[in-house]
Amino acid sequence: MWLIQFTDFQSNEQLLSHLIHNAQRVINCFFICIATFIIVKYLNYPAVGLVDNKRATSVRNWITGITLLMIIPSVYFAYRFIQQQRFYDKVSQFITKEFEDKGNTIVYRKTFYSTDPRRVELAFLTRRFTAAQIAEENQKMADFGLENTKLIIRQDSAFLAKANKIQNNEAGNDAAKIASELNAKIDRYTFNTENLYSEAKAIFPDLKSLSAAKQEILSDADSAAVIPVAIYESEKELPEAEKQKLRKWLQVRLKVDTLELYNRKK
Repeated sequence: MWLIQFTDFQSNEQLLSHLIHNAQRVINCFFICIATFIIVKYLNYPAVGLVDNKRATSVRNWITGITLLMIIPSVYFAYRFIQQQRFYDKVSQFITKEFEDKGNTIVYRKTFYSTDPRRVELAFLTRRFTAAQIAEENQKMADFGLENTKLIIRQDSAFLAKANKIQNNEAGNDAAKIASELNAKIDRYTFNTENLYSEAKAIFPDLKSLSAAKQEILSDADSAAVIPVAIYESEKELPEAEKQKLRKWLQVRLKVDTLELYNRKK
């Protein structure tokens, strides 16, 4: 089964990622077993005794062997993961220091850890490098502590066009997401009040001004409630019946179930 799965991977990076993912499952199982063992020992549960000493020895040997088989790959993959993470962090620091802090826009970045030598591929929006400059950057990378690592700068036009298109699509998606969030906030706190005053004025001639919004009410309970509120100003005090009529009209016009109405007095 494992051999068949290996043939499905297109690179060593994918294979390593798959191995680490499966190893993490084994490591999780191992630590669950260790935690269970510690709890059982702490609670002083009596051990099950076997009458056959030979069989008891065999069981202990099997448990010891299985434990070692789990510990060895756990230690290896933990070490491998830490080394890989340190490498990625160092690459990120180098790129930030040598390129991004100097105003260069990177449109493509990919790091290959399992290749020999390891590779870092970059593509820039406008900057172009000569062969001598690329060699110089590779030397700087080695001096930075990234030995056995090759810096490759992609500068072919077709690749840059594709990278720019991907970046523009991502930027467009981010902009659409931001716009959607802003629209959601606007809908949360505002009403569509176009022609609201003119329509209300036709029904209630004494109105001088009218506004409506959704007001956020804060309380000691660490919670917030949004309440529809309308504020009006009139030539003279509206009778109670007119106030109720205005409130019900606003509820229908603004499509809300409840609404608080206040008179703005000068």
